[in-house]
Order: sequence, then C-alpha cells, then structure tokens
Amino acid sequence: MKRLLGMVIALCCWTFSGNATASAADLKPVASVTLPCESTYQMISPTGKTLAALCNADRSLHVVDIASGKELFAQASDIRISASDFSRDGKWFGVGFWDGTVKIVPLAGGAAQQWRVSEHRIHLIEFLRDGHSVFVDALGDPGQIWDLSGTAKPVATLHSDFSGPSAVAASAYGKLLATGGGDTVMRIYDTGTWKMLHENRNASKLEMFDMDFTPDGKYLLAGGADDHLLVIDAATGEETRKLGGPSGVIDDVSALGDNTHVLVEYVDADDVNKPPVHAIWNLDTQKAQAMPDLETVTGHRVVNGKMWFASTKGTALQIFEYN
Repeated sequence: MKRLLGMVIALCCWTFSGNATASAADLKPVASVTLPCESTYQMISPTGKTLAALCNADRSLHVVDIASGKELFAQASDIRISASDFSRDGKWFGVGFWDGTVKIVPLAGGAAQQWRVSEHRIHLIEFLRDGHSVFVDALGDPGQIWDLSGTAKPVATLHSDFSGPSAVAASAYGKLLATGGGDTVMRIYDTGTWKMLHENRNASKLEMFDMDFTPDGKYLLAGGADDHLLVIDAATGEETRKLGGPSGVIDDVSALGDNTHVLVEYVDADDVNKPPVHAIWNLDTQKAQAMPDLETVTGHRVVNGKMWFASTKGTALQIFEYN
C-alpha cells in the first residue's frame, strides 16, 4: 500500500491476522487528522507530513496536511484514477489515469503538469530520488523515465520482454532502479546512464508485484505471485535467499530503516475480502514475526525508517508508529 492504486483492486478495510508474538504496546500514536470524507484507503507520504485519501462515496482523491488537516490538492473522479505517488521530499504528488495521462502537482502551489503517456491506463508511478525524475508505466507498455525539469520529457525507456513492469523500486541513494513484471525478469539499472547493470531470469517463475531496496542499498527485496520473499544482491543481481512464510500472493514489500527487518503483506488471490496476513522478516535470522493486532488498518508507509499505520473510523484518522 505504498502507492495508491485505488480502483485497480477491490477496496476494503483490513485487519491484522495471525498469532502475534509482538505486543500491541509497540504501536505508538503519532498523529490524528480529520479527513474530508470517509475513506478506507490512504497513502502516507515518505516524509510523514501529508497523506492521500481515496473517498469511499465518489472515488475522488484528496491530499491533506497531517498536522493541520488542510487540504492541499483534490482530484475529482471524472477521469478514473489508477495510480499515484508522493515524491521523496513530499513536494510533488503524481496521479495516473485510466486514459493514459499523468498529472504532477506541486503541493506548495503552482501549475500542475499533465500529459498523455499512452493509450493504456497508467499502472505505476514512482518518483526517483533525484528530485526531478519520475518512472511511469502504462499497462502492457515498457516503463519510461520522465524528466520534470521544465516541461516533462521522456529520457529513457526500460526493457521488458512483454507486458511491462508491475513492480519498481529506487535505491535510497538514487543510483539504482529495479523493475520486475509479467516476464518474471528482475532488472537493475544505473540511473545516471540508464544502462542495465543486471538481469536475473531465474529467481522468480511468476509475476512480481512489489519491490524495495534496503536503505543501505545492499539488497533488493521482491515478492509477487510466488509467495516467497526474494533477497537479491544489488551489486551482482544474484539471489542470496528465498524466504517462504505465510501462503498467499505478496502484495507489498517495505524495508525498515535498520537494513534488517522487512514488512511483507500476503493476500489471498482467491478471496479479495479475506484480510491480508502481515509479517516482519528478519533478514539475518531468516525468521518471520507476525504483527500485533490493530483493529482496522487503511494504509501504511515507512517514515524515517519506522513503519507507520493509518487507522480510520468515519472521517477520523489516527496514525501509529510500530517500534
């Protein structure tokens, strides 16, 4: 749930499940905000200062300042929203639409940029860490890199055998970008030249749905239709570990700030209403720990190395930090 994919999948609130070995006391309240609408799906920004909420009633999208509750941006649902992301510094918010267009909004004010990328719906948006580039992928197309310095312009098209990427991750220092998709191949690129550095065709036999780098950039973590968490050496592109835990499709992979722990979300591909299972993996011990109970979670994000969870009741939203 790092990216607000919204209408691509069924939206509903979910709860933690499993026999937690960690205590709920490890969940510390950090903020509360009144949303402009009832929402069961939110995305917290990487800075922890803003969040995007998808309204249940009309599927409009609202970005609000967490400290004040002030609305910074609103997108009506007249054009169906299919993807979104915050920039790493929280200054920009990107929205992708089913008609193949992309909108980049400066949250401090100013004119938005909007342009058409494809005839297909936008599937992924991921801001890079250089402050002026964004990865955009339309369903079935190769991923593209767009430079936002001035008028948006394409600067690179990334390789795919077929179907295009379904997962993407940027390393913490911005030097690497990784993709994975329906062709089951993981690729790692140098963001300075957009030269492909590594291509792994053996680690996964099924499509990948999410990726993340450890903060030190040492490992690429990936998961998808295969219910194993793949640990890839970023320097070589080779698999170092394959961690099997709860059964189910891996929908989210989020590395925490200590370079050791990873939150993994497992969903039931046959029952979209079944709550996901969440586990914290320790890469050193190669063991997983179930998460503590929290009644209802409607979004999560790693902020300053710690996992933040959003929980809503009506229009009231609370954010907790997991230690």
